[in-house]
Amino acid sequence: MTRKRLVLSALSLVVAVTALTACNKNTVSSNDPGAKAATLQGESEHWKVKVNYTPQKSKLQEMVTVEYKVEERVAEAAVTVVHADGTSLVNSVVEPSLLAPSQPITLDKKGEVASWKGTDQVQIEWKVGDQKTKEYITVVNKAATAAP
Repeated sequence: MTRKRLVLSALSLVVAVTALTACNKNTVSSNDPGAKAATLQGESEHWKVKVNYTPQKSKLQEMVTVEYKVEERVAEAAVTVVHADGTSLVNSVVEPSLLAPSQPITLDKKGEVASWKGTDQVQIEWKVGDQKTKEYITVVNKAATAAP
């Protein structure tokens, strides 16, 4: 009878540990600072860019906000978040007429990454009249650089 009770206790412990491990498996790793929420920001003569990372299960959701700083009418624009591993999130601006100074636009497409640390540039290609322009903007986590 005691042996049966010991086996049942051990089995219950194994089931409990397995259940707890399964619950924690779908969360973002708390040991990697790059796997936590962050906002990367960058700016050029023409653009302000923000890339927000928010935890979604075991990944971070990547969402891009852009603001055009010049008083020109943009005919088309595409924003690409460039990652160190060679992947990228390409977002076309659906309504470029909304791009105006002091009017940030959050783009529709959202990406998923394991860590924001692999993101260091945003490429923006746009057209004003007949002139096409491309810029690479370096983005940094200002909260991380401000920490002692």
